[in-house]
Amino acid sequence: MNILLVQNLTTGACSWIYAIILTCLAAQIFITVFVLKSFSTGLNLERLVSFSEWAINVPPSFGVLGTIVSLAAAIGAKGMQLEPSAFVAVFMQNFQAAVGTTILGGLVYAINLLLYSIVESVLGDRA
Repeated sequence: MNILLVQNLTTGACSWIYAIILTCLAAQIFITVFVLKSFSTGLNLERLVSFSEWAINVPPSFGVLGTIVSLAAAIGAKGMQLEPSAFVAVFMQNFQAAVGTTILGGLVYAINLLLYSIVESVLGDRA
């Protein structure tokens, strides 16, 4: 296993994690827009609320998963008998991916929570 393989594995795993986190953001935006547009029609939107809660809670979990995957790959690179400079390069790239997934997961969580409060207030006004 060489350095490029470790970097590619981590980048591929983190790409999927970023995609899942951003999909949750897109789902929450869709739910919020749908609720705001459907407010006057009287549709039963309570089923969307449970999906909305799911979209809120998934991003931080995947942010932590990205951190674990990235740091595990960095620690796994230590057993590859790399030169110290190569190990530091692999570790820094993986550390950046770990921090990136954690920050994105937290930001999407905060945005989704704000959008959820809008959905709840709209649904609460209707009741």
